[in-house]
Amino acid sequence: MPENRTSLLANGTLFAIVKRTTLGALILLLMPLAVWASGWQWQPGDAGPFLRGLY
Repeated sequence: MPENRTSLLANGTLFAIVKRTTLGALILLLMPLAVWASGWQWQPGDAGPFLRGLY
């Protein structure tokens, strides 16, 4: 079993998975960080037909 783990590290497969996972996490954090940095806050109000259609 340890040989398998070593081979994953040796050929870069594990590193590639870590890179893709990290990139995905950063992409998912972009929207909340942008909203937080802009100071935007949701305010209740009348939902237009577009939002009702999405619901």
